[in-house]
Amino acid sequence: YDIFRDDISCVLGKRVPKVPFPEGIILTKAIQPMEGEVERNIKRGYQRLIGSLLWYVRHISPIAAYGCSQLCKLMATPTDTAWECALHMLTYLHAERHHGLIISETDEPPTMYVDASNRDDPHDGKCQYGYCIMWGGPLIAKSGKLNHVGMNSTYNEYMALTHAIKQLVWLRQLMHETGMSAHISSPTIVYADNKQ
Repeated sequence: YDIFRDDISCVLGKRVPKVPFPEGIILTKAIQPMEGEVERNIKRGYQRLIGSLLWYVRHISPIAAYGCSQLCKLMATPTDTAWECALHMLTYLHAERHHGLIISETDEPPTMYVDASNRDDPHDGKCQYGYCIMWGGPLIAKSGKLNHVGMNSTYNEYMALTHAIKQLVWLRQLMHETGMSAHISSPTIVYADNKQ
């Protein structure tokens, strides 16, 4: 955080973000960077910053997984907007540094949550999706871009469910093989927000 303190004060001032990633922004390769913009942001340490954020998000703060997924799309060609979003996320995570993963023992079975966006990336037409398996805390979390272009929100939701269910099947098989079958004696509940 201290390495980027001057950059943060230039971009955000003393404002502390309330969300991990700025709302309504989709980082995309469809927007052509201005001349010198990419070089300037690489020189500022964009790649180093994103690498640090990735580690932190994967191990401590999965709530920011969507933001890391967005930031990684421009790892080789960071724009000024991407730089500002990265500083936004760093500031948020620094402010929330005393909050992180809490995993506690539970008798409840694992539960899964999955969702997909209907806002596509203008570069390739693919939408973002994510899922989280909770079992005493966030056991497995993922945010990424769908493999294919969906025709509508229903298709996007089905594709997201496919990715999520594959992970869930793997987890259930692992739990069975390691002698934890009692925790998966009934079907795992999966929550999604698509009636179709």
